[in-house]
Amino acid sequence: MAACVLSDDAQSDMNHSEVKNAYKNAYFAFEIVQEVSNTCLWELWKITATRGVHGYQSVSDKRDVGNYGTRDEKRIVLSDDLKQPSIGGTAASNWHYTPKLPLATSPYFRWPPDIRAVLKWVVASWFPLSERPIILMLSVGSWAVFHPALERCHEFAPDWIGEIFLRNLALLFIVAGGLHLYFYVWKVQGDERRYDSRPLVKNSRKFTFGSQVRDNMFWSCASGVTVWTAYEVLMMWALANGWAPMLAMPSGLPWLILLILLLPVWETFHFFMIHRLIHWPPFYKWIHTLHHRNTNIGPWSGLSMHPLEHLIYLSTVLIHWVVPSTPLLVIFHLQYFTLSAATTHTG
Repeated sequence: MAACVLSDDAQSDMNHSEVKNAYKNAYFAFEIVQEVSNTCLWELWKITATRGVHGYQSVSDKRDVGNYGTRDEKRIVLSDDLKQPSIGGTAASNWHYTPKLPLATSPYFRWPPDIRAVLKWVVASWFPLSERPIILMLSVGSWAVFHPALERCHEFAPDWIGEIFLRNLALLFIVAGGLHLYFYVWKVQGDERRYDSRPLVKNSRKFTFGSQVRDNMFWSCASGVTVWTAYEVLMMWALANGWAPMLAMPSGLPWLILLILLLPVWETFHFFMIHRLIHWPPFYKWIHTLHHRNTNIGPWSGLSMHPLEHLIYLSTVLIHWVVPSTPLLVIFHLQYFTLSAATTHTG
């Protein structure tokens, strides 16, 4: 419950229209709080995967609207339809895109189950084109051309580990770097559908090296690619030595296809649980705050995390110590979590 308290002098100075706007603003704020409380954090992020790189930000980023702009620009202004807010004034000079309410969630965990809705959601998230088939194609190419033979992975060795690290580093530069060039350097799309039209921070002491982009690139590459590679190396070693169950090919091909299609379901559950964990105050203060200092996000912000958060975030792949996999499935699993972080943070 929210209350709006006005002094007697303020009340006497406000006309009827201002009072009406004040209550509209309070109502909208309540609506936002209600929607957020009833919506899984990951599902907001999930919507991005089905709508390209310009979808919704996470709730935590959305919550930072009060940090932007001048006093007038921070004011929430509603149109006659309370479900269609504009942020930052009628010109929307700072905040250009707001989703329609109520916010939709995926049908994976609805009760009672709706199989038809789940199938429709899965198909729509893959076709006609989204980040999922694109990342899957990158994974197939990585596995077929740039991945060491499993026989080489019986023993930890610098040569094949280095090959995986360099390939992952190159992939991150292609995806995150390519999106950054397209949207933030060349500005091909301008400010269309951007949440915050301001440029990324170039001079601030809160960022490593004083620059948001350099900060994000450092943490994404030095920590993110290193942890990503470490998990991939561990899984390849486990598959090569029989410690992790592996699907036999070609008889296991139907199961491989099914597991690829079902991966987003596990992804949804895993991300929701670990995101709740890292928003626990002690973890947030010492770990997750590094990621959330990116309030005006860019492609390099997605994987810009504390090393411990990288360990938690990419632990998703450890399920393949129980669920059978193949080198291709492990590669896709990790690339989906890392590369989609760039697409979903292309503000």
